[in-house]
Amino acid sequence: MQFLIYFLIFLSSVSSALSSDKSTDDDVVWESDKPWDLSSHTIMVGEPYVMNSRAVDSKPANTESLRRVSALSAASPSSAVVVVIEASPDKTGGSVVRTSAKSTFTTIFGNEQAQTSEKVTSLLTLSASTTTSVLFSTSGSIQSSLLNGTTLTSISTNSKNPLVTQKPSQSAQSTVINPVTLSANKTLPATSETAIYSSIQPFSNVTSEPVFYSTMYSVAGSSLGYLSSSLAASQNFNSSVTASTIASSRPEVTSGSLPSGTTQTTKPFSSTAQSIAGSESSQIGTSESTLTSSTIAASSASSSSTPSATPVVQIVDLFDAISTNTPPNVFPRAPNPMSLAAGVSTDGPIQTNKFYTNLIVGSQNSAAFVYPYSLRRHGSGQDIGLAVQHTTTSQYSFGNYDSNGDSQFLINPLNIGELVLSAANFDSAAAMKVENMKTSSTTVKLVQGINSQNYLELPLVQGMGYATGIYHGSLIAKLGSEVGFKTLVQEKSQFLADGILKYRIELLSGYSWLCYIVVPDNVSKDDFKLQAQNAYSVTANLAVDGLIMQVAIAPDDSNLEVFYDEAAGMYAYELQLSGSSDGSVANYEFNYATGGKSLSGNTMIFALPHHANALIPSMENSYTGIQVQSTTKGTMKGYLATKLLFSQKLNRQISWLPWSPLLGSPDLKYSSEQLKLLAEVANKELQVSIASSISQLNTYYIGKVIDKYAYILLTVSQIIEDDVTTRSTLANLKTAFDILLQNKQLYPLIYDTKFNGLVSSGDWASTSTQYDFGNTYYNDHHFHYGYIIHAAAVVGYVDKQLGGTWAQDNKDWVNTLVRDVANPSEDDTYFAQSRMFDWYHGHSWAAGLFENGNGKNQESSSEDYNFAYGMKLWGSVIEDSSMELRGDLMISIMSESMGEYYLYLDSNEVEPRQIVGNKVAGILFDNIIDYTTYFGTNTEYKHGIHMLPITPVSGQVRQVTFVQQEWQEKLSPIINSVNSGWTGILKLNQALFDPADSYEFFSDPNFNSDLLLDGGMSRTWSLAFSGGLANSMGLL
Repeated sequence: MQFLIYFLIFLSSVSSALSSDKSTDDDVVWESDKPWDLSSHTIMVGEPYVMNSRAVDSKPANTESLRRVSALSAASPSSAVVVVIEASPDKTGGSVVRTSAKSTFTTIFGNEQAQTSEKVTSLLTLSASTTTSVLFSTSGSIQSSLLNGTTLTSISTNSKNPLVTQKPSQSAQSTVINPVTLSANKTLPATSETAIYSSIQPFSNVTSEPVFYSTMYSVAGSSLGYLSSSLAASQNFNSSVTASTIASSRPEVTSGSLPSGTTQTTKPFSSTAQSIAGSESSQIGTSESTLTSSTIAASSASSSSTPSATPVVQIVDLFDAISTNTPPNVFPRAPNPMSLAAGVSTDGPIQTNKFYTNLIVGSQNSAAFVYPYSLRRHGSGQDIGLAVQHTTTSQYSFGNYDSNGDSQFLINPLNIGELVLSAANFDSAAAMKVENMKTSSTTVKLVQGINSQNYLELPLVQGMGYATGIYHGSLIAKLGSEVGFKTLVQEKSQFLADGILKYRIELLSGYSWLCYIVVPDNVSKDDFKLQAQNAYSVTANLAVDGLIMQVAIAPDDSNLEVFYDEAAGMYAYELQLSGSSDGSVANYEFNYATGGKSLSGNTMIFALPHHANALIPSMENSYTGIQVQSTTKGTMKGYLATKLLFSQKLNRQISWLPWSPLLGSPDLKYSSEQLKLLAEVANKELQVSIASSISQLNTYYIGKVIDKYAYILLTVSQIIEDDVTTRSTLANLKTAFDILLQNKQLYPLIYDTKFNGLVSSGDWASTSTQYDFGNTYYNDHHFHYGYIIHAAAVVGYVDKQLGGTWAQDNKDWVNTLVRDVANPSEDDTYFAQSRMFDWYHGHSWAAGLFENGNGKNQESSSEDYNFAYGMKLWGSVIEDSSMELRGDLMISIMSESMGEYYLYLDSNEVEPRQIVGNKVAGILFDNIIDYTTYFGTNTEYKHGIHMLPITPVSGQVRQVTFVQQEWQEKLSPIINSVNSGWTGILKLNQALFDPADSYEFFSDPNFNSDLLLDGGMSRTWSLAFSGGLANSMGLL
């Protein structure tokens, strides 16, 4: 009995203390019996913490004053339990955690001053303090379905194999090559590029880092603040290729013949060379003059008369419009039969292959994968909102393991609505709108009625650090969760700009998020409160026009939250792309247009792994140390910035003829025996009517077949150098092109007035027929048109050498294909800007206007860079330097991105070990990686689809080490059992690391072309490619 009396007295005192505290603390709005440990949100005494990027022990010098008081043992079931920690300050630097009934806060002491030129991690204001107040907690449990989400794995296969199975139409040709005349060995220059310099001074002492101008240049209307001054010699893709060799291989450009959209910059060579040779990070401060093409004539004499003293660098705007003219009338006009979903804006060209496709077609219920977050529509009417999700590696699923322990797939869960941005006073009339569809961004609006001024605006931008909602009109902010809130805590930090409130949210799943509320200047933040309605809904206490709500996944290291605090209040709403090149290096930037304001004047931007090698060195100063997981592309890094700046070296050695990084010289060497065999094989393969061979093919197969003969034309004209057969083959190809130029192929192309693109008529009647692989609905345009553009480049190139004007005569038609896939400029309003290539992800997305729960996808990585290669060469033929160098840049970017996400070296650290052993992605989605194909699961399919076609650019992307590993681990065990067109593809790919064995295969006297070659591949080119590399490397 005595014990019971003491116990009741004790309970009464605890209850009184808690009641007294509640009466003076308006922040505590809900209590439960769930213990909540504040230690995870403060710097505990005795724990290490980071100060100016170095570990510091927070244990105070005087430990006698340390006191820990816990109410855990005394708490009644209805009490809110708080762990109380107190310590004396360490005046020499350390951590102090003080407590009161109202709050717990941490203070860090220090004396170092912030330096803007230093890394942001050294710019912490060490006297900052953080206070926390518990607003809500619960002990509820979570349903497993809400915790685990759902998965979508099924990939349907079809019979549409990418190999051409139709036999060519035979037609006797009157001219043949006489092998007897090929009695001498030949040495040919492998490169024949368009010159970007009017004078070049070779030097060997080059830097591995780009050198940037310190002044701003205006190039074709673009503001470019960091143009490279590296000369052509600074790009050396093989140690045995000297800078002077590269420089001397470039023909001169007269200053009066500059293409439009370029700028010529003159600078003293001696000072530039000295700067480059002497310092990897030096800034060029010499005086420079910038001359546009309209004024260059006046200085051409002085520039060219003293080339040793003043080399002239042509600066090219990489995103200059190809054309702004109406597409040729040969393409009939019609609106695409595909319907847009309700509420989608039709202003301007509509993007068809971007991350937000799921928001503009179909049910609109599937997610947009914005990276690092995915967002989808939640509910409808009064329950409408935009659900935000982020997944981690612990949520990955793997399965269907092979005998080596490699998983067939990586899958992220779907439909986990961790947080939902919404409004408390939406009613049944609320609806979703999608507007401002750009290359890397769009805007979602949740509108209260069609023309209401009450709407929630949500900008979606690739790399955005926060999911942001801006409230307009009289909407009352609401933050929901499909998972459920475990705790809601308000925190205060002096790293926040005025008018910003910070909250920490722990979900019932165990994941923590940060939430920032930004009230406009005309509203006091003291008047604003978030109030928990239940474990699934938190609402504001009043409507605020202009209120901003931002949410972000909390970093694992709570010390890094300061950077989220410093960026809070500013949000990105658009990614603007710009760039320039001097022909050796391309400098480009992601400039994030922003709204709002933050303490740092920056927002948080996340970069993907492949960005790392191209970011300029100074970007490291903006790296915060925050890392978040992406769904299928490894770990992303957070930067406190408003732009990402890149410098990418260009491989200008790649041109028309076979190339490999293994070549010790840019020259190609062929023996007379090789040339004779080439002639014999070409004579046989050219006994065709190319026009008849393509007349009954769809767009994709037309491209493959016509390009097959374009490569034979290159071999005949540039390697064998037989003039008569060159002319007859050129005429054969021109006749075939006439079918396309007159739009008389099986499935004529249509200019789509709804989505502003050029599409096949093949699947016009149905989205399910796939007669043309879904080209009608914007599938695979870069695959299809890439082959045709390359073939056109070859025809134009050879015709031009013979004095013809075919390229200029048909430029508009070919450019229309380029514009559809890769229009570089918003000035061209007839096509969406960069329809296929995703500049943020560093590769294209092949999937068009089809809803898919796993987001965008692409299968064939090799046909992706094949388009860029064809565009590069077409640009060189028509003297469009912007197009040519943009193609070079895309290839360089893809050599980085595909080496991380598609083609896996054994040492790959981006993707999980469970799938790296597959060596290739198979099909890469936003949300899953599936080691398979759309047309079957054979090993040769899964690897060959990432090889075809093998061309001079293949060795740039498919690294030698990777190709060798893939061969040894995946292909050598099966190669002898593959007897199909895939055999030739695999064996020509072998030439990238073992050209001698590859050449032996194709030069076999008993070679069976009908059995071993894809109908879109020739033995002539296979011999030219493998044999040229093998002989030039001294392997034959």
